[in-house]
Amino acid sequence: MTHSQVNRISWAIVAIGAIAAAVIFFTAPPVDDNPMLGDPLANKRYLSEMKRIGGSANVLASDFREWLSDQWQGRNLARTVVVLAVVGALGFRFVAMPAHPDEAAASKGPPRP
Repeated sequence: MTHSQVNRISWAIVAIGAIAAAVIFFTAPPVDDNPMLGDPLANKRYLSEMKRIGGSANVLASDFREWLSDQWQGRNLARTVVVLAVVGALGFRFVAMPAHPDEAAASKGPPRP
């Protein structure tokens, strides 16, 4: 695969991700938290029980899980799609490009007259 093909495919991945993110961003409904349930992580008693049962790691893991689940809803999903598109394009470039371009050219044989 040539360098220009890798560049075109990488830019296509980023462009498709950006278009999808724009569509998601402008069509996503606002995230509606249920006010009847409230946020249990805002309750000090709940947090102290979590810390007593599972330690500080339990509270940190719960915070991380809550943050991660928020990234897959509403307008946050658009940002997540853009980041995944860029990471996907970089991953593609890493896999598609030869490790040593000189060795790849040498393996093709001597140039023809």
